[in-house]
Amino acid sequence: MPCSRMPELLSLASVLARLVQRGKLERTSRGVFRIPFFPQNRLPQYRELVLGAQAHCGCRTRRQWPKTLLLHRGELREKDIQTVEGLPVTTVPKTVLDFAQANALRGRIASMERAHRSQ
Repeated sequence: MPCSRMPELLSLASVLARLVQRGKLERTSRGVFRIPFFPQNRLPQYRELVLGAQAHCGCRTRRQWPKTLLLHRGELREKDIQTVEGLPVTTVPKTVLDFAQANALRGRIASMERAHRSQ
């Protein structure tokens, strides 16, 4: 389903393109820009990922995520979110739980695949 804000985003895209051409902005990745003369802070690659995810307004994207990043979607409660160096992240207990659940699911899928192959 197309993003309802598409006309607004297309207009913004042309403005951003002009600012990049003039050297006023630097494109770091799809949907993420930075001011070139403003110093970068710590953790720029994580900030870029967070901003890139937020920039897509819920539209489907073909963005290639780094292999070291486990991306999943789910409901988040306010108490499961904290801010670290300006980045919204999940709390340690929530992250551990999500990781354990993802690994358990992968293990069940692998078991089903082995059982299917042996038939």
